[in-house]
Amino acid sequence: MADINVNVYTGRIGTDIELKMTAGKEPVAVATFPLAVERPKAKGAERAETDWLDMVAWRSTAEFCSKYLSKGRKVTVHAITRTRTWEEKETGKKRKAVEFHITNIVPADAKPQGSENGAPQAFAPPAADFTDIGNDEDLPF
Repeated sequence: MADINVNVYTGRIGTDIELKMTAGKEPVAVATFPLAVERPKAKGAERAETDWLDMVAWRSTAEFCSKYLSKGRKVTVHAITRTRTWEEKETGKKRKAVEFHITNIVPADAKPQGSENGAPQAFAPPAADFTDIGNDEDLPF
């Protein structure tokens, strides 16, 4: 049986979303941003603590995030955990980063004021084998 690597978070986007394209023959869109997720308030504490999680979105999900989401927006994110390691060129020191690669993201707040075209209520990239059935009036359910 395969291990399970599933994370679901609701939090606020901490900065403006940075959209980049990878280098190479066929560039791929990638977006990154920190997600602020509050922990439950500890007994007797004045305020809850916040964890800042590094989010990464690829391809159409990255483009969706860049187009429809911005700093301060509340979102629900489904993601998988990925660990990235590298060695610093200057010092030779080994480094590690834990990132959360988004598989689905849903706005969890109202459309911002002054926004002429709001985000769809949910977004998940279509599966590779997706076929649109068109008019669904003939379906038995």
